[in-house]
Amino acid sequence: MKKIKLAVVLFISVLTTSVFAQNTEVVDTENAPVITFSKTSHDFGTINEGDKVETDYEFTNTGKSALLITRIKASCGCTVPSGWTKEPILPGESSKFTVKFNSRGKPNRQHKSVTVYCNTAKGREVVRFKAQVIPDPEMEKMRAERAKKRKEQMELRKLEQQKKLDAQKAEGKLELKAAPKKVVIEVKEEKTVIENERKDLEKEEKKAESEKNIIGKDLKKTEKDAKKAEKERKKIEKLNNKIASASKSLRKSKSKLAKMESKLDINQAKGKLSPQDIAKKEKAILKQNEKINKEEVKLKKLQNKL
Repeated sequence: MKKIKLAVVLFISVLTTSVFAQNTEVVDTENAPVITFSKTSHDFGTINEGDKVETDYEFTNTGKSALLITRIKASCGCTVPSGWTKEPILPGESSKFTVKFNSRGKPNRQHKSVTVYCNTAKGREVVRFKAQVIPDPEMEKMRAERAKKRKEQMELRKLEQQKKLDAQKAEGKLELKAAPKKVVIEVKEEKTVIENERKDLEKEEKKAESEKNIIGKDLKKTEKDAKKAEKERKKIEKLNNKIASASKSLRKSKSKLAKMESKLDINQAKGKLSPQDIAKKEKAILKQNEKINKEEVKLKKLQNKL
């Protein structure tokens, strides 16, 4: 029995080591897949609290190897990603996934992010969305009532604690010799409770401020990503225009060469050209071939930049 247990432990150790080695494998950044989104951010605009909205994030594998998405995770439980393929996405292929946002309990300005875990060089990619949620009057009323009730409970508790302290102080004057230590301990305990509540309130205020700062950072990052995407789009558009121009020039050059060769063949067959004329025409054809070769090299360089 001991030998069987030892064998099982050794097998699990080897399996764990193997999985860890696979997960820590160095990514070949040059040949790694690249996920290129048609958009990395989305604005749902103004919606009413309780509305459920969704959008698709389309993407293409522009890398040199297969893209594999392991999971997609949202930054909040109100956001649910779905519909991504678990099959490998080959270079040049496109796919998409859907993100649904439930605005119930999420009033005012909302900024959310969705993380795509995949086998790109970075290991994960992030897309974002935002929405301006108009608070539901009934929900807003309930939230205000809860806040008011909580505040009243805290005030009532503080009042009761103060009354208790006053009573203990009064009792302490009458029974100072009988139980002075007990009174001091209870007073300290009440003071500790009040201090802890004050600290909790301070923590909540700091948390709210921190969330506000995070939203501000997310907004700036979204704007920065949008500018970067627009710059990249213009760059690609400019490059495509150059490729189109180069392709057009190459077609013209090849057409001209074909006409030159055809004309030379016809005139030779009719015996209209002297040896000097033929040599001159062949030299012009050779020069045109060289021009075509240069244009093909230029076009290939432009295409490689995409």
